[in-house]
Amino acid sequence: MSSLPLSVIIPSYNRKKILKKCLASLFEQTYPKDEFEIVIADDCSQDGTEEMVREIIPKAEVRIKYFRHERNSGGNAARNTGVRSAEGEVTLFIGDDIIADRNLLREHIKYYEEYPDEDIAVLGKVFFYPEIETPFMNFMQSLGYPFSYPEKEGDVSSKYLLTCNASVRRKLLIDIGMFDQENFWPPSVSTWEDTEMAYRLARRGSRFIYDTKAIGYHYHPMDYEAYRKRMEIAGRAAVILARVVPEARGDAFYLSPFDARGVAMLKEIAKRAVFNEFTEPFFKAIVPYLGFNRFSGVIYSQLLQFYFRRGVKKGTFAGNRAQGKKIPFKEG
Repeated sequence: MSSLPLSVIIPSYNRKKILKKCLASLFEQTYPKDEFEIVIADDCSQDGTEEMVREIIPKAEVRIKYFRHERNSGGNAARNTGVRSAEGEVTLFIGDDIIADRNLLREHIKYYEEYPDEDIAVLGKVFFYPEIETPFMNFMQSLGYPFSYPEKEGDVSSKYLLTCNASVRRKLLIDIGMFDQENFWPPSVSTWEDTEMAYRLARRGSRFIYDTKAIGYHYHPMDYEAYRKRMEIAGRAAVILARVVPEARGDAFYLSPFDARGVAMLKEIAKRAVFNEFTEPFFKAIVPYLGFNRFSGVIYSQLLQFYFRRGVKKGTFAGNRAQGKKIPFKEG
C-alpha cells in the first residue's frame, strides 16, 4: 500500500445536516485515523455546507480536504473532482447521506491488502438508518428497493456496484477515464452512472467483491412518491446507459419484453399487460390496504417496474427528440 492507503470521497449537494452526521461516523472508525483522508466534493451547495465543513476541519483528527464547484455539475463531476484530489491508493465512495458503520473502512481496505496486485472493486451493503426507518421502508428494502444485492457475498456481477458504498484503486479509475460526467446529467437522468463505470471496470477484467460486513446506513426517508420518482428517473437514465453500454440491456434491465428470452419474455409481456397506464390508479389505490405481505409485495414491485417503464418511454422520446434536432439531451 502507498503512504496513504485510503481516501474517502463524498460528493455532496445541499445536505449540510446529514453530511455532518456522515462525517461524525467517519471520525469514529476503527481504522487508524492517520491512514485515511476525507475528500468532500461540494457540487455548489447553497445551504451553508461550506461554512459547516470549514468549521469542522481544524477540529478534526482526520485530514479533511474540501473542494467546491462554482456551478452545479452533477454527482459524477463531483466524484471526479474527488478522484483527482485524492492521495490515497484506494478510493472509497460513500453518499453524503450515508452513516458509516464503525468497521466500514477496515472492511473495505482488507481486500486491497489481501489482493495487492489484482484489479478489484469492493461493494458494501446499505441499510436504512434505524432512526428514520418506517415499516413501509423496511418492507420495500426487503423487496430490493432502493438497493438490490446478491444473495451471497464474494465475487459478484459488476451490475451490483453502487457508489453510495463502494471502493476501487485510484489508479485503476484514472486508467479507465473515471466517471462519465457528460451523459448522466441533468438530475432527470442522474442514475446508473456508477453501473456504467462498473461495466468499464469489468471490460478490464476487474473482480467485484461483495462484503456484507462493510455496512453503511442510508439516512434518507422515502415514501411511495419518492420511490415512484426514483424509478422514473432510473427508466430515463436506463435509455442512456443502454446507448453507452449496450450489454446492460438484458443484463441490468429490460427496456422492452423482447430483451428477455423464452419464458422470461412471456412473463415480461404479461406484466406489461396487467400493469399499465389504465390499471395503475387501481393498484395504487388498493395496495396500501393490503398490508405488508407476499401479495402486496408483488403489487408494489410491479408498480415500481411500471414507473420504470414510464421513465423509459420518456427517456426514449426525449433522446430521439434531442438527436433529431441535434440539441443536447435536456431535462423535462
